[in-house]
Amino acid sequence: WFQRVFLYPQALLFAVAIWKSDRSVADYSVALSIFGGIIALYQHYLQMGGASILPCPAVSTGADCAQRYLFEFGYVTFPLMSFTVFAFLIIVMMFVRSHEKEN
Repeated sequence: WFQRVFLYPQALLFAVAIWKSDRSVADYSVALSIFGGIIALYQHYLQMGGASILPCPAVSTGADCAQRYLFEFGYVTFPLMSFTVFAFLIIVMMFVRSHEKEN
């Protein structure tokens, strides 16, 4: 759920940015993507068998943070796919920032 907290608001952020023709949204997107990417990598680490550093709040409700629901090619999990989206957004927003400075 924590990854979604950093990913879903970006859709609304981008919609408002498109509506207002505002490119300064890139800074907010990069910040959200960095935090979301860190959480995604941590959960991927847990799902690959790493030791938990932080308590998993979902354990009391029956779910487990380290449980793999998808495991393709021996390493692809949902958190890794989420990290890929965050990394893609960081790259695209850095590109947007560089073009904003030129204009």
